[in-house]
Amino acid sequence: MGRTKIKNKNGFTLVELLVGVTIIVILFSIGLASYRNFARRQELQGYIKTLTSDLRSAQQLALSGQKPDPSIGLCDRLNGYSFFRSGSDSYQIRANCSEGERIVKTVDLPTTIVISSTVSTTRFKVLGLGTDLVSDNIITLSSTATGNSADVTIGVGGEIK
Repeated sequence: MGRTKIKNKNGFTLVELLVGVTIIVILFSIGLASYRNFARRQELQGYIKTLTSDLRSAQQLALSGQKPDPSIGLCDRLNGYSFFRSGSDSYQIRANCSEGERIVKTVDLPTTIVISSTVSTTRFKVLGLGTDLVSDNIITLSSTATGNSADVTIGVGGEIK
């Protein structure tokens, strides 16, 4: 009787391993590119939320008539709080006092985020008297990394959208 040889097929060939690794690398590359794009979009949304929060804070301080901290300067009479776009990469929240403006907060944006607005300064008047605007101020944040942009609008009456 002749012996029959039984082949043991418990492993993978080199070609099968290379194909598997190539597929995994391609899927990982696609996932990484998608994640980077998502992270850049989220960065823009994070700065939009920060800007909106700062505007609402200035609005609330003006509505309540709360004077700024004396450590930033004397404020005998408060006229309101302002949003001031100080360049394409920063903005400030300022207290408008009879003695002049007091910087309450400065926000410097990263180089990938650009800020623009129809009016560079918007003042929220004290005690709910609205703003000094004659038309809506549209503030736009744009991402140079993704090309996306988002708007925040301050209405004449002081509403923030």
